[in-house]
Amino acid sequence: MWVWICICTVLLVVLFWLYVWVSGQYEYYVHHRVTIGIEKALKDVELNKNGKYDIWKGKSVLVVVNPYGGTKQAVRTYEHVVFPLLNLAGVNVTLIKTQYGGHGNQISKTLTNHQYDAVICVSGDGELNSVMNGLLSNPNFSPNLEPPLAIVPGGTGNGLATSLTFRSFAVDSILAFLQNHPKKLDLVSVRQFSSSNQIQSFFDNTTLLSSLPVLFHGLLLVHWGLSAEIDKAIESRLRWLGNIRTAIIPLSFMLSRPLFKGTLYYKPFPDEDDQNLNDGQKLNEVKWEKREDVFDYVILSTMPWVSHDLCLNFKKKVGDGSMDLIFLPREGTTMGDLFYGF
Repeated sequence: MWVWICICTVLLVVLFWLYVWVSGQYEYYVHHRVTIGIEKALKDVELNKNGKYDIWKGKSVLVVVNPYGGTKQAVRTYEHVVFPLLNLAGVNVTLIKTQYGGHGNQISKTLTNHQYDAVICVSGDGELNSVMNGLLSNPNFSPNLEPPLAIVPGGTGNGLATSLTFRSFAVDSILAFLQNHPKKLDLVSVRQFSSSNQIQSFFDNTTLLSSLPVLFHGLLLVHWGLSAEIDKAIESRLRWLGNIRTAIIPLSFMLSRPLFKGTLYYKPFPDEDDQNLNDGQKLNEVKWEKREDVFDYVILSTMPWVSHDLCLNFKKKVGDGSMDLIFLPREGTTMGDLFYGF
């Protein structure tokens, strides 16, 4: 028995260092490609053919950098990619580095109207979400979200940047911003009922929902269960391991597999091919479906990509007015199904 334990231990150690070596080679390859991409972008912006980078010339932009997100490369990304390109394009840049969790939210709450022409977050998806929630609660701004927001990937998942540019490189995001390629995004508003009676009343009178205060808005996804617990753990534990922790932490949670019991109400969209997804009348005609169960996870997403390496729906279009609901009930789900889902 001890022989098998020793063999398994040696194999795990070998696999771990093999993973580290492969990751290192991949990072070297990506770094080489990114360096070439930055050099090309700098030359392109400097030449400025047909004036395609004149849109933001002379305008003021606030750049919010989260130095602690992901692999803590956001400051370097700003210094080597974001600022040089904005500077070449003639943009007036104001830099603020966040100091603590929720700092981006506090910054955006204090902005005055027309103080900046745009706000760029060099961060993960969470910091942009924090800044957006601050703007939505800022009395100086309308719900149309002026000034416009932009994201430059600097976190762990970077699902939003990948959904918008189909790549998770900072160069692609900042060039898309300079060429002014805006997109309208869908938001998820999270509200909370105070009792089960209030939930039942909602189905009798759906206007009750508008009277409940909004806890927060979700820009990428809202989830509950195993996926949410893994997400929280990845943001708070073993950060010194870098991206390797995104493989280790999910494995530990899936092996322990905690229980998540809840009741899910949802309206399935009647026709996936229907182009008019914002037809409120059509949705009102659809009946609510109820699922009371023990779940592994429940995910509600407004974007095709929830991270740079995980696409939930290749057919999903950004800002199409729909949301993808994915839930995995515990009953009938094997450990293999769970590993495949992640």
